[in-house]
Amino acid sequence: MRLRLLVFSIFVFGIFLASSGLDQQSAEELYQAGLYKEEVNGDLQGAIALYKQIIAKYGDNRVIAAKAQLHIGFCYEKLGLKEAPKAYQKVIEDFPEQKESVIVAQEKLKLIQRMQRAAEVSARGLNLNKVWDGLDTDATGTPSPDGRYLSFVDWSNGNLGVRDLKTGKKRMLTKQGSFFKSVQFSLQSVWSPDSRSVAYTWQTISSADLRIVGLDNAKSRILFQQQDIAYIEPLDWSSDGELILVLVQRKKASFEQFDIGLISVKDGSFKMLDIASDRVGDIFGRFAFSPGREYIAYSSKSNQNSAFQDVSIFSTSKNREIAVIEFPAIDFVLDWSPDGKYVLFASNRTGTFDIWVQGIADGRPVGKPELIKRNIGPIIPLGFARDASFYYCLNRGAIDIYIASLDFDKGVLLKPPLKATKRFIGSNNRPAFSPDGKYLSYFSNRSLGTGRFSSLVLCIQALDTGKEREIATDLNSVGRGTWSPDGRFLLVDAKDKEDHKGIYLINVQTGETNSIIQVNPGINLRFTTWSKDGKKIFYNHLNRRTRIYRILMYDLEKKTEKELYQWKNADPRFLTLSPDGSTLAFSLITWAPVTQTLNAISVSGGEPQELLRIESRIKETIHGGLAWTIDGKGLLFAKADVSNKNAREIKSELWMLSLEERKSRFMGVETTRIGGLSLHPDGRQVAFKSGSRTLEIWVMENLLSKEKSR
Repeated sequence: MRLRLLVFSIFVFGIFLASSGLDQQSAEELYQAGLYKEEVNGDLQGAIALYKQIIAKYGDNRVIAAKAQLHIGFCYEKLGLKEAPKAYQKVIEDFPEQKESVIVAQEKLKLIQRMQRAAEVSARGLNLNKVWDGLDTDATGTPSPDGRYLSFVDWSNGNLGVRDLKTGKKRMLTKQGSFFKSVQFSLQSVWSPDSRSVAYTWQTISSADLRIVGLDNAKSRILFQQQDIAYIEPLDWSSDGELILVLVQRKKASFEQFDIGLISVKDGSFKMLDIASDRVGDIFGRFAFSPGREYIAYSSKSNQNSAFQDVSIFSTSKNREIAVIEFPAIDFVLDWSPDGKYVLFASNRTGTFDIWVQGIADGRPVGKPELIKRNIGPIIPLGFARDASFYYCLNRGAIDIYIASLDFDKGVLLKPPLKATKRFIGSNNRPAFSPDGKYLSYFSNRSLGTGRFSSLVLCIQALDTGKEREIATDLNSVGRGTWSPDGRFLLVDAKDKEDHKGIYLINVQTGETNSIIQVNPGINLRFTTWSKDGKKIFYNHLNRRTRIYRILMYDLEKKTEKELYQWKNADPRFLTLSPDGSTLAFSLITWAPVTQTLNAISVSGGEPQELLRIESRIKETIHGGLAWTIDGKGLLFAKADVSNKNAREIKSELWMLSLEERKSRFMGVETTRIGGLSLHPDGRQVAFKSGSRTLEIWVMENLLSKEKSR
C-alpha cells in the first residue's frame, strides 16, 4: 500500500511539473522530475538530461548538484554503459564536501571494480585479490615463501612485524624501534627460504646494520655491521639459505653510489659483486636470486643518461653481467618464476605497463618475450610465494588542486573548495598564485614513473577566463614553485633530466629554464622562496650525510651565500616570507624526542622564535605548507589527525594562527591531505593540493601457466 501511494504521489507531482514549465522550476523540483523519469517512467536517458541540466543551471546548489551527478551514475549503470564509473568519480572529485553523496559514489565504484576484477579471468584462470589496504599498509617487506605472512614496518614506531595474510592479524618481531625517544627503526626485509626468519635493515641517524630475527620471538642478532656503512638493504635470500643479497652504501660515497654484494648467513662475511651502481636502473624493480642462486636478475641501463631501462642477469659464478632484455622502453624486474626457467618483468613498450616473461636457459635468453598480463599499473613487485602466487603493491589515489575562499577576520569559510582545473585529473600539484593575482601556476605530471621517466608540465591558468598555457620542462622531482615579485619567473627546487639537483628559474613567458645553484649528490635544497625585492632567495639546505639542516640566503647579484641558522637532526620546512619581507616562518621537526613547532626568524638571521608547539606527532601533525595572511598578523597551516592507523585516508584541517593572540582556530576546510598552500593577493582565496597516494597489497594467483609455474 505504501509503495502504491508513493508511486501515485510521484506520478501526480510529475504531471504538475510538466504543466508548470521547466524555466520556473527550482533545483529541487527539477531533481524530483528527474527521479520521476528515472524511477517511475524508466526513461533513463531523459533523467540523465534533467540531471545534467541541474548541474549546468543550479551548480551553486552543491547538495542538489551532487545528488544529480550521483544519479547520472545510477542511470548509466542501469543502462550498462561504461560511463558509470566516470560519473561516480565526478561526484568524488567535483563535490568533495558533499560527504553523503561521496560515500555512496565511493561504494559504487568499489562494487564496480570488484565486478570488473571478477570478470578479468583469463584462459589460465587468473585471480586477483586484495590482501591489505588502509593507512597502515606498507610495502617495505616481502611475502614469506609459504605464502602465510607479509613482513612490514609499523611506521608509528619503526618496529618490524609480520601480517597474517589470511586473518589480517599482526605480530611484532622487534620492540626497540622509536621515532620519538631515539631515532632507530627497521626498513626493508626479506624471508629465509624456510619461512622461519626475517633479515632486515636496522637504521639509526648515523648508521645501519643487517639483522636476523626468527618468528619464534628469539632475540635479533646482528649479522653484518661496519662503521663506514650509512645504509644497507637486504634484496633477496638464496633458496639454499646460505646467502643474502644486499645493497650497501658507504658514508664516504656519494649518495648515488652503492655496492651490491653477498653476505654469508653463517659467518657474516661480505663479498662484493661486479655490478656498478651507475648500471642499475632508476626504477629498481627487484634484485632476485634464481632458485639455484646461480644468477641474479635486476633492472639495468645501457648508460647513465638513458631514458630507457633494460633487464640483465648477473652470473654469481662467473662474476659477469648478461643482457636479457634490450628494448627502447622502461623495463623492470618483477621476479624469477619459481622453477627458474623464466624472468618476469614489467614493460611500457605497448604504452601501458604490462607483465611479460622471458625464457632463460644456461644464463641466456631463450625465444622472444611473451605478454601475459596487460595494464598492471604502477606496481611495486614484492615477489612470488612457492605456490606461484605473485604479490605486489599498487599505488592508488590522486592529487589535485583546489581553491577555497575564507574570511580570516571572522574565521569562516565563504566558499567551499572547488577544483581549480579539470584537466589531467589526479595529476596536478604545487599551486601558486601570481603576485598580481591574475594567474595560477601548477605542475601536472603527464606520465607514469619517477626520475627520468616523469614528464612534468608547468601550467599557467588565467583566473579570469580559465584558459591555460602549458610549458614543457626538462625538470623532474620538482618542489614548491614561487613567483618572483615582478611576476616574470617561477623559482623551483628540482632535478634536471641528467639528475643534477639544484634551484632553477623558469621564465613563465618563454619557458626558458636556467640553473641558479647546483649541488653535489647527498645535498638537498628545498622550500625555496624570494626576498621582497627579488634580489635574494631563501631555502632549506640539507646535508644527508651529516644530517645538518640550514636555512640559507643566496644573493642573486653577488652570487654569495649566507647562513641564517643551522640545526643538527632538526628539519626546518615550508619557508614562507612575511608580507613586509622581514620575517621567514617555517615548521620545525626535531628528532629524539620528536616535537613539531611553528617558528619565525628574521631574514637577517638570529635566534628563531617559537610560535606554536605540538609535543608529539603520534596524534597530530602540522604539514602541507604555510601561508601568511595579507596583513601579516596570521599564519595559515594544515593540521592532521594521524592517531588512527587503520583509517583509509588522513583528513586534514585548515587552521590559522593569530600571531597577536598566539591562538589558532579552525577555518572550516576539511579534506584529504592538504598541502602546497598559496594565498591570493585579495587575502581571501587560498589554493592548495588535496589527495593522497595510498598503498594496496594484492596477490595474483595463476599468473603463470602450469608449464611456467612448475
